[in-house]
Amino acid sequence: DQALPLLQFKAKFPVGRMTDPGFCRIQAAAYSMNVRDDASSPVYESFAKVFEQSVDPAIAKLPCGGPEMAAALQLEEGEMTGYSDSPAGYPSNMQPAMAVAAESGIPNAKQAWDAFEQRTVKPDYAKYPNWAVTPRGVK
Repeated sequence: DQALPLLQFKAKFPVGRMTDPGFCRIQAAAYSMNVRDDASSPVYESFAKVFEQSVDPAIAKLPCGGPEMAAALQLEEGEMTGYSDSPAGYPSNMQPAMAVAAESGIPNAKQAWDAFEQRTVKPDYAKYPNWAVTPRGVK
């Protein structure tokens, strides 16, 4: 019970990156993102601003996850950035956060998990299952 406020706070960032209409889920597991202009600036107030300030403008203007974005990023359509075929890639590292959020009833987390599950390139966890965490009660 005492950890729930921390879970609710921490889950907002990965869930929002997967579900907010201003942030393209293809980029949701990026290694780094700009969340403010500099160390003394306030944190951006929207996921759209984080996306705008973190992604190449030529990529950001393309339809999220569509063939144009995939071609520009040299990915398969619907593939997430960050070595999505690797069991140690950035989407794999994001997977436990998505699973715990979905299982915990965090707002929009079930939709975030569903969007995450729809990615077209997934790793084979057979030999490296470190991040192969899935929610128990969510299908």
